[in-house]
Parts: sequence; structure tokens; C-alpha cells
Amino acid sequence: MKQFIFLLIFSPVFICAQFGNRNLPPESWTRDGKYVAINSKEVLADPNEIHKLKAIEHASYICATAIPAQIKFSDFSLVEILPNNDKVYRLLIKSPGALGMMLMFENFKLDKGAKLWIYNKEKTHFAGMYSEKDNYQTNGEFLSSYVLGNEVIVEYLESSEIHTVDFSITKVYHYFRGLKSGNGNGFGSSGSCMVNAACPEGAIKPAARAATCRIRVTGPSFSGFCTGTLISNTSGDGTPYIISANHCSAKSSLSDLINWEFDFLFESPSCNNPPIEPSALTYKGCTALAYSGTDNGENSSDFLLLKLNSTLLTATHDFTFLGWDRSDNNYENTVCYHHPKGDIKKVSTSSGFTSKVSYGNNVPNTHLALTWTPTAKGYSVTEEGSSGSGLVNNDGLLVGTLTGGSASCDNLSGVDMYGRFFVHWDKFGTANDRRLKPWLDPGNTGATISKSLKLSGAIVGISSHQLEEKLMYSFNLNHLKINWINSGYDINIYNFLGQKVYQTCTNSEELNVDLASFTKGIYIVEALNENKRAVVKISW
Repeated sequence: MKQFIFLLIFSPVFICAQFGNRNLPPESWTRDGKYVAINSKEVLADPNEIHKLKAIEHASYICATAIPAQIKFSDFSLVEILPNNDKVYRLLIKSPGALGMMLMFENFKLDKGAKLWIYNKEKTHFAGMYSEKDNYQTNGEFLSSYVLGNEVIVEYLESSEIHTVDFSITKVYHYFRGLKSGNGNGFGSSGSCMVNAACPEGAIKPAARAATCRIRVTGPSFSGFCTGTLISNTSGDGTPYIISANHCSAKSSLSDLINWEFDFLFESPSCNNPPIEPSALTYKGCTALAYSGTDNGENSSDFLLLKLNSTLLTATHDFTFLGWDRSDNNYENTVCYHHPKGDIKKVSTSSGFTSKVSYGNNVPNTHLALTWTPTAKGYSVTEEGSSGSGLVNNDGLLVGTLTGGSASCDNLSGVDMYGRFFVHWDKFGTANDRRLKPWLDPGNTGATISKSLKLSGAIVGISSHQLEEKLMYSFNLNHLKINWINSGYDINIYNFLGQKVYQTCTNSEELNVDLASFTKGIYIVEALNENKRAVVKISW
């Protein structure tokens, strides 16, 4: 892996938004109740390839094999011409035994007005809607998200104003595990002992729960799952860093990372398993910034720092960036949120202390070891696919990332091991691509901890007052001018670490604060009166 990380840091970025729109099912679902006969293509998975992929260790939880295909746009059936002269094309793709499929397109571009959906024959699950904003590569390569089922329909809407080039579908990713299909269940297949993140146990560390995402790791011949965490830096600038485990990148190369997907909010809305797959906010493509080494944790702490190729926007969701603690400590009452076997988000809890151990018996104290504790709703552990998930301490700050262990629903007392954040920081090299320090502390503040932060600027846990409109503010040299519609209020100013650095009150709607003694950086300004609160993030 070392050979491609340096190159990838300088690779171009082509995507800047959420991938697809899961709120817009195929328009044809509301127009008609039946379909005319359409062309079909069948692709067959190689059982020997599936066997080989299942045997791979120290990688993502590999669930799909890539089947070469030779499908052209000319193979599609023209099934509708709409009143505005837009044309609808469909093709049925079959892969016997598949739990789900993803499709790789080449020489493909969605022009303005064009739309693409992929959905199962039962019309219970779809990928898309894809439009011109989802063209994430300039070379015409396009990988869809997965759709449940062994028969999927590709539906392409061609605007009357465009002429579609004869694109190709060159690969069908055939899922042989990791999904449930045929019974209406779209979530994964983790062990029965797992506890959903929405259960009471999952409410104790809300920032860690919100920051956890499922990673779909895809390479030329496979696709699998790992877990990652959206993590904060000391500048509080909202850079979308994701931390995971380095071994999740095994079998991946430079060109693959643009096809990785990151699913946020992929969890049950309640403590019970849902009858259908929950929606997720999906982002596509990442850049690798730093990693622990070329091993699987035997000689390192096994971390991987990625940066999303997307811009996260509060208009989409007020994302949480999890804070961290790089202290050289053991911890009591730890919690982990994760996606075992690619399933919806689960939570595991431990009431005991961690211990510092060596994962491969080669380098001491690279990992934190622990055993899990039964809770009111079950005895959640971890499984394949949980790799890379974050371990948080009693303060809700990240202190490790999962490498592996022996815990399972069949071995509830097994030990799991997390690469230590303390070691990730700067203990395996001085180059920027071998440590977290230059990325997560860009101002070289020397901070030992970083607080969790919302994309909107709110520091998690500062106030429980009702949130009102943001403050109005302006700068005049070294002075900050604050205006709020409520006359008479308290002002608190926090640095990014959550430390209160200024406090005063005013009886008017306007207040001037002298910033001459403030260090340049990100601050949160909070206005409070008896029952209202307003906040704004400033950069000075």
C-alpha cells in the first residue's frame, strides 16, 4: 500500500456531493403497473473465485465477486416515449444465486436531463436516482451502489435534448454474502447477539454513534465492507477525514479508492431490526493521506486516514466529527459503534478496563485489548466488517480503531484488539503519510484531546438550551461585533477544544469583544438568555 498513498494525495477530485438520491425512486413506478417485454442478459459467478475471496484474511469483509460482462447500451429495450419526447430504456440483468448486484459502466456520462436507476424485479429496492451531478470520474467509469436480488432492471431516461453514446456495462459485482435478499430484508446478516445502535445502550455516546459510517471497499475483482469514523481536527474546519484500519485496504490499489463508498446514518430507527433496509447518506470516493504500515497490525497500530472527495454540507445533514484523545492511557467503560458484516449500525459496550498489548507479538503496546459486557438488550460483540471501527472512552472520545480479535456471537468472552490512537499519532515514522499528527493538528497546537464538533460549528455537549437563529457578527480590526435580536444576554466564547476562553454579559442587542489577546483559529460564540440560545462559528 505504501507505494500508492503518496501518489493518491495528489490525485484529482471529481465528486463534490452526495452520491445518488435515494429519495427519488424510479419515475416509472408511479406511471404504470406492468412492463413490456425487455431484453435480458445473464452473467454467471465462478464458484472457485467465490471460494478464493471467502478465504482471504486481513482485509475487508469481502462479499462480492466481479464478473466480466459485455453489455452495450444497444442491448437495452426502448420501452416508453414520454409526452415531452424523453425516452425510457430498460434492460434486465440476471445473476443466479446473487443476493445483490452492483454494475460497472464504462464510456458513460449522464448529460443534463438524463437519469439512471437500478432496481430489483420486485420493485422493493433501488440504487439512484443518478443524474449529471453523479459523474464522479472524467474517464467515463461509473460504479453504481448495490441493489438487492438476483434479477435487476437498469432503467435509463434519455432527455429529448441529448443523444446517448453507446456505453458499456463491463462488470457485474455479484454479492454472495453480506446482504439479505428475497424476504424483504435489505440490511446485512450480522450475528443474532448484536445490539442496534438505536437501543438505550447506543444513546450513551451520541457523537460516536453519529460519526460512524459503513465503508464499501471495492477493488477490480471484489467488494466488501469495513467501518470508519468521521474525525475532527484541531482547526475545526470541517475537513472530512475518515479513520479506519489499514488492513481494510488490502487488495486495493490507487485507482480503486475513487469507487469506495461511505454510508452515514445507516441504522435502524428503533431498537428492533427494521423490516426493510434503512436509507443512508452515501458519499463516493476518497483520498488516502496516512497509514500505519504495510502489515496487518503485527508490527504497527493498523490505522488508515482517508479524506472524502466530497464536500459535506449542513443543508444535507449536520454531520458530527468525533473528537479524540491521544493520551497514553488505559480506559474504563469503553464503547464501539460498528457495521458487522456490512449490517446496520450496532453498539458494543465494555465495563472493564482495557490493557495495552501487542497484536502480533512483535512490537509491544500497539493495541488496546478488551472483552465485551452483556447489556439490557443483548451481548453485542464485533465481527468481520467491524474492522476500522472506533473505540471511544468514557468521555466519548476516540482512542482506538479495531484491528481484530476472537470475540463473536459464538465466543462472547473473546478478546478484541484496537490499534491505539496514541500510537497512530506519531509513533511509526516522521513522514506525513505515516502519522496522524500533521493532519489532525495542522496548527501544531500540541493538543492532547480534540472535542467532537458538528458541521454547523456547535461543540457537542456544550449547551442544552433551545437553539435559535445564528448570531449576526462582523469584524473591525481586532474587534468582534455581535448582534442578537434579544436584548440582554450572556456571551460565552469557546476555542475548538471546548475550553471557555471568554465570558461576559450585555444589556443591549449589540456587544463588542476585543480579540487582540486571542490566538488565530476557530471559535464558537454562544449567546444565552433565560430560555434561548444562538451560536455561530467564527474564524479569526
